[in-house]
Amino acid sequence: TTTTAQTTTAQTTTSATTTTTTTPATTTTTAQTTTPATTTTTTTTTTVDPPPPSDSTTTIVLTETGFDAITSSGTCPPADITSIVIDGSAYTAGPGSVTLYECSLINASYDLMNIRLVNFPEGLWFELSYKNDSIDLVIKSLANYKEYWVHVRTTYTTDEYPEQEHTDHFPDFNWDTVPTWTRFRKNANIIPDNNKKAWNYNSGPWKDEEIESIAKNNFLSWYGLNTPEHVIETWERIKSKDPRHKTMYYWNAESYWGTSGIGIEQSYLSVGTVGTGGRKLYNHSNPDMRAWWLAHGLEMSQQASSDGVFTDNTISRECDNQACNLETTDKSIMIRSLAEGAPDDVLDIGNYLRQMIDGGNRFRMAYADG
Repeated sequence: TTTTAQTTTAQTTTSATTTTTTTPATTTTTAQTTTPATTTTTTTTTTVDPPPPSDSTTTIVLTETGFDAITSSGTCPPADITSIVIDGSAYTAGPGSVTLYECSLINASYDLMNIRLVNFPEGLWFELSYKNDSIDLVIKSLANYKEYWVHVRTTYTTDEYPEQEHTDHFPDFNWDTVPTWTRFRKNANIIPDNNKKAWNYNSGPWKDEEIESIAKNNFLSWYGLNTPEHVIETWERIKSKDPRHKTMYYWNAESYWGTSGIGIEQSYLSVGTVGTGGRKLYNHSNPDMRAWWLAHGLEMSQQASSDGVFTDNTISRECDNQACNLETTDKSIMIRSLAEGAPDDVLDIGNYLRQMIDGGNRFRMAYADG
C-alpha cells in the first residue's frame, strides 16, 4: 500500500501584485492484488485541506531603476511572510528610494533580520523607511557622507573623507565574523574583598581567563591605566593568547586619568576646573604640558606589543558655533602631532567625530585611521 501526500505552493510576482496560490493536498491510496491469472487495481482519492504554510518567502527582483511596488489592502509585509529576499542583480540606478510595498497597514514590527539583500553593487548603504502608506528601500552611497549630517552640512564643505592609503596595520577582517572591540580597566592594585562594595569585584590582578577573553573575543582593545610597565605587560599577555589582536594605548587629551609613573607635573593641570568624573583637566596653554603629553603617547605607540593609540576627548568646546578655528587650537595641534608622529604601521584612532559641535571634528579624518 502506498500513500502519497503533496502540497504545492506557487508564488508569482507581477509588476504590481504578489499572488500566492495554494492547491489542496490530494491523498491517493492504491491497493494492488496479484493472482496467477489476473491483476486488479483499485484506487480511492480523497481531498483534504492543506496544512498551514511553515515557510513563505517573497522575492523582490529590482529592475535597472527600481521596482513596481507590491500593493495590498491588508498588512505589509504580510504576517505569514517569514523572509524577504531583495535581489539587486539588475539594479544600476545608484542612490535613491525604491518603494517596495504600498498598503494602509504597515507592519513596523517586522523583523529586519528576515530581510536579505543580495547581488547589489558594492559601495551602497541600505535603510528601510516606514511611511504612513508605504515601505521604501532607501539606497545611499558610502562614498559621500553629506546626507548623514544635520548640524554640519553648511560649515563642512569637503565632499568625502580621504581614501585610506594603506590598511596592512588594520585588524584582520572578513564578513564571516562580526568585528568587535573592547575597552577594559581594573583597580589592579587593590586586593579584592568580597565582603565590601561591589566595585571590589573589579579589582586585583588580571586573571588569565580574563586576558584570554579579551584577546580571543575581540579584534581590538585599548587600555591605559596603571603604570606603563603594567600596560605593556598586559599587552604582552594578550598577544600571547592571540597575536592577531590589536592592542592600543588609551590616552585622554583633555583630563588626567590618574595613570602613575608617567612624569605628570602639577603645572600641567588647570586650576579650579574638572572634567569627566571630577578628573583634573590639562592646561593646554602650557607648552611643556603639550610636549610631555605628545612624548608619552609616542613612546607607548612605539612599544613592540603596541598596535597604536586611542585618543579620547578630542574636541575643543570653546570653538563651538565657529567661535574659533577647531583645527588650530593648542589641543588640536597636539593631537594631530601624535597622529602624524606615531609609526606608520600602528593605528591612530579615537573619539574624533563629535557631532555635538559645529563641524563635527571631521577635519581629523585627513590624518587618522578612524
